[in-house]
Amino acid sequence: MKLEHAFLMVDGKEILDDEVAAAELLTEQVLFVSAQGPTLELYALCNDLFYWGAADAQEVPPGELESLFRMHRADSEWGSCKWCCLARNLRPQEPVLRDMKKAGVWDEAMEALPARDPKDGG
Repeated sequence: MKLEHAFLMVDGKEILDDEVAAAELLTEQVLFVSAQGPTLELYALCNDLFYWGAADAQEVPPGELESLFRMHRADSEWGSCKWCCLARNLRPQEPVLRDMKKAGVWDEAMEALPARDPKDGG
């Protein structure tokens, strides 16, 4: 569900409304929130992206929400996966990599990522 007005124009510059962006990503189950004491932290889901059968998530630092949002908006199927790989500086597991190539979303930035160590499980 794409929400209207995720970006605001301020002095001729496009600014992301973090609350709207987070709401959209939460609704689309790209993000979840974890309460760490009085602080809320955002995490991007990346289950089975790097390892099979693993519940996994990548922390989304406040300055990275816009990057994740833009990548997801550009490609709702693979954008958040690509963001997680780039944030972790790690290629996905081989079957996911093949699917990304087949879908035509594998690019130079993804190719430049280091491969996982096969001894690292999964």
